[in-house]
Amino acid sequence: MRKIVTTIVNGIQSNPIIIASLGLFVLMIFFVPRFATRENLFSLLGQMSYLGIVTVGLAFVLVGGGNDLSIGSTISITGVIASLAMARGINIGLAVLSALAVGAGIGLLNGVFIAGLGTNAFMMTLITQMLFEGIALAVTNATSVTGLPAAFIEMGNSAILFIPAPVFIMLVTYVAGHIVLTKSLYGRKLFVTGANKDAARLVGVSCVGILLSTYVLSGVLGGVSGVILASRLGVGSPSSGRNIIMEVIGAAVIGGNSLFGGKGSVVGAAFGALLLSLISNGLTLLGVEWALTMIVKGFIILLAVCVDVAGTRLMSKRMLNA
Repeated sequence: MRKIVTTIVNGIQSNPIIIASLGLFVLMIFFVPRFATRENLFSLLGQMSYLGIVTVGLAFVLVGGGNDLSIGSTISITGVIASLAMARGINIGLAVLSALAVGAGIGLLNGVFIAGLGTNAFMMTLITQMLFEGIALAVTNATSVTGLPAAFIEMGNSAILFIPAPVFIMLVTYVAGHIVLTKSLYGRKLFVTGANKDAARLVGVSCVGILLSTYVLSGVLGGVSGVILASRLGVGSPSSGRNIIMEVIGAAVIGGNSLFGGKGSVVGAAFGALLLSLISNGLTLLGVEWALTMIVKGFIILLAVCVDVAGTRLMSKRMLNA
């Protein structure tokens, strides 16, 4: 028990974002009206769930030295695919599986071009973002897909072990992602690949396979979020993921995941998502305009990027002087 407590304390001390998130949470309890109500906390966690899930996938991509701007369109197209399937009478399970398969396919497409063919990650994922957002709008005529089964809508608003289902899925994703990234051989190979691909190849790491797998994971988790969002909204919206990408990248970077690869954690990404969700929720309850909320979050993300760049340059100088 003492070892577990020590590990938790050391983890908090080594990651300032955890202290910042928990500190903000405590402050909001005392200074933001209606924040600590059961309804608001459940709403906060529900809104955070789909953001948190895709942030795990992006954390893996960033640790491997990549980037994924197609997450938003993956959420939109998978939600639409699942909704269209169910609206046409296909079984809920098959509809969900088809959405996850599409998400995996988008990730595979990104991975083949980026890891296999050496295409620039920024350009490739920007292309797939535009491509699949366009497809989602085209197949729905830019309107939301309605007529979803009541059982599917109830899934997004049900509970597992007294925890809202989307939040439960998010927590399972966090735990599984943390274990894989920190306790497995795959995780160690991923860190080595992100830090120095040439060195990774010299020690026998299959960089192409490792990087490709991170994009597939990101696509699958994008599909999970797309399905959850469709279930929570009760419709399949072709624009449901349009504005999420900067928040996903922001949450990951705020949580200590470097844009330059080889550094990061799922725990940090989780608390980055929590921090941004707390800011949105708190400012909304205080009656602050959405434009100002975006400015505040943008400033925080900018600060995190500056810290990342400064830290990377400092590390490079230390290595050169060693």
